[in-house]
Amino acid sequence: MYEIKIAEPVLSSNIIPKLKRILHSGNLAQGKWVEKIEKNLAEYLNASFCVAVSSGTAALHAALSILNIGPGDEVITTPFTFISTASAILMVGAKPVFVDIEYDSFLIDPTQIEGKISKRTKAIIAVDLFGQMADYQKISSFAKKNGIFVIEDACQALGSRQKRKPIGSLADIATLSFYATKPLTAGEGGAIITNSKKFAKKAKSFRNIGRNLKNPELFNILGFNYRMTEFQAVILLSQLPKFEENLVQRRKNANFLTSNLSKIPGIETPTVENENQHTFSQYTIKVKKPYPLNHNQLKKKFDKAKIETKIYYPLPLHLQPLFANLGYQKGDFPNAEQTANQTLSLPIHPLVSKKDLNRIVKIIKVGSTIAST
Repeated sequence: MYEIKIAEPVLSSNIIPKLKRILHSGNLAQGKWVEKIEKNLAEYLNASFCVAVSSGTAALHAALSILNIGPGDEVITTPFTFISTASAILMVGAKPVFVDIEYDSFLIDPTQIEGKISKRTKAIIAVDLFGQMADYQKISSFAKKNGIFVIEDACQALGSRQKRKPIGSLADIATLSFYATKPLTAGEGGAIITNSKKFAKKAKSFRNIGRNLKNPELFNILGFNYRMTEFQAVILLSQLPKFEENLVQRRKNANFLTSNLSKIPGIETPTVENENQHTFSQYTIKVKKPYPLNHNQLKKKFDKAKIETKIYYPLPLHLQPLFANLGYQKGDFPNAEQTANQTLSLPIHPLVSKKDLNRIVKIIKVGSTIAST
């Protein structure tokens, strides 16, 4: 059992009575509380529409489907992300086309995108990895030039901003996740953010098994059961009023680690790109030479101290068995592969205390002296 967890929700004290009332009401899914979280999230993001779904994966699947992307189409994305980003492309029958990341930022390298655009390319999925937005000015310029869509996988980035604009404002569709490790969490859940009324209507039908929005006995499209429960909506609503306050604390914790770790040889702290506001959904360092331990060895030190850390992601997607038929080889995306062998994410959520942060720093500093003792 970890004494310091990689993620921990900050819940309000009055949530249990609300959950009990939902349980006794008999209306457990897609009701007034789901409508309320959709309304509140849309207002928070200054977006026209928010459509709640059952997971971030469901949101990605829905986004691709409502853009009519399917067999024969190609979608450009990054190999350094959670598998759902690319597996959702397979779910609609399209082909993922990978582009390497920028080594410093972890984000898709926009300079490599244009060379991968073909006549079959229908969309680019950019990933706001670890809570930092990709370069949408450059990505959107390629998309507009070639008449393709931009999907923002913002599943790790609620609260992030670029040039003071929130997620969802710089892409055709953005997707959110409320999985257990996210700053705003319901254990599971997701959402689609868009300013297109057309896309929002299609998303609402798609998540509800393809039902006609006016006549629920009619089914116009192939849809899926991707509805959000009332329980999930209430859990999210309980956290939303203090969400920005909690993000401020995350950033303070991140800044503390950066100031204490950045001078340790071989420990590379996260960069914040110009005009970006980082949420630090994950605070991810790189562990490389001359630091005497690799990231796996350092993780074991933390495990022994009962501090939970995570390695995101140990195997880039182009080397995963699921995508073997795409023909990619080791060495095709050197930045993603090098990064996968170096990353370690550390706890910085709002419930991590100054004492906890000092323990984290001490373990890394002690590890740096191993070779000389």
